[in-house]
Amino acid sequence: TKDNNDLSNLYHGTGSTTVEIDTTKREELQREHPQVMDEFLPLLEINEDVVGWITIGDEDDPFIDYVVMQGDDNSYYLNHNYKGDPSVSGAIFADYREPITADSQPANIVLYGHNMSSGEYFARLTRYFNYRPSGNTGMEFYKKHPTLTFSTLYEKSTYKIFAGVLMNVRKKDGE
Repeated sequence: TKDNNDLSNLYHGTGSTTVEIDTTKREELQREHPQVMDEFLPLLEINEDVVGWITIGDEDDPFIDYVVMQGDDNSYYLNHNYKGDPSVSGAIFADYREPITADSQPANIVLYGHNMSSGEYFARLTRYFNYRPSGNTGMEFYKKHPTLTFSTLYEKSTYKIFAGVLMNVRKKDGE
């Protein structure tokens, strides 16, 4: 959680962070990738697999606010964080089969992330469904948060949420 909060502060340019900045590397990245938006340069200093940022919720208090990675396969970031360090929570990542580049942005981008019991990553998306016994869930939650912002390195876009799918990935838990 602390790492993700530090990274959010770094991306948004708010609050304090313990992430160190290498200005020489940033200048080199600016020369190599002039089309990359400035807010992504410090993230690319940490890991060049960064391809975007996803935010859902109020701008000043989002309930999802994470960096999006894209690797060479769809398994690496299942158990590695945005720094590339081993981590059971992994990271949010885009499907590798549709590369996000300055020259090619896919029409559809599939994002993967864990539903952590700590509430991190995509756990809070379950608030869109009505199966929770209490709290602001289902249609009321959707009316309050009908869009998401997904920024690639090259452009910021807002999308209307129109569907969601809950999938079980453990055979032991049944269908």
